[in-house]
Amino acid sequence: MKKPLFILAILIFISGCAARDIPAWRLASFNLLESYKKSFLEGRTELAQVYFQKALEEIKKGGDLEVLARAHLTRSALAVAVLEQPPEDDYRGVEAAWPMPANANYLLLLKGDFSRVDKSLLPVQYQEFLTSARGISEGQLDEILGGIADPLSRLVALGLAVRHLNASENILLTAVETSSRQGWKRPLLVYLSALKTFYESRGEMEKARLVERRLMLIR
Repeated sequence: MKKPLFILAILIFISGCAARDIPAWRLASFNLLESYKKSFLEGRTELAQVYFQKALEEIKKGGDLEVLARAHLTRSALAVAVLEQPPEDDYRGVEAAWPMPANANYLLLLKGDFSRVDKSLLPVQYQEFLTSARGISEGQLDEILGGIADPLSRLVALGLAVRHLNASENILLTAVETSSRQGWKRPLLVYLSALKTFYESRGEMEKARLVERRLMLIR
């Protein structure tokens, strides 16, 4: 019972309207995007794509370009979480018709363009990370990343750190543990592979061998 109520609360917050005014397409698209995220992170790629396309269909019923833009940014954020280049073409198409500074600012973060990001426009969970990305010590960065409460936001920030900052052992281990704890197989395999490469680059072959064994057992 708690989950439906939580979803409803989120929808009310996003739409800024009373519960009785939430249209069916908005509720359906939210649930489909949640299913898309779960399937993507669990490594069920084809199913994830089906959920994403259905979510877009629901959003387009209402013609709400703000929600459509955020759906495409969700896709970009998930790509960052698994160390891939964030797609932006579909988002750019929406932005051309409906420019939103906060959305454009978030994409700058996802692209690792930290110097151009406006901290005040970022979701709060990324603000301290942005400060660290602009020149804080490695130890503090590790602590900040590990302290992000939401697992998916933490994984996105970890992906940004690995791609654009210093992929330290602690950062990679935090990414592995975050993925493992949530049952997110796709990023788990990605970060274990990155950890193996990290150990190999430092000549720590025994650690690399143990990571490789773990990869073989869970693939």
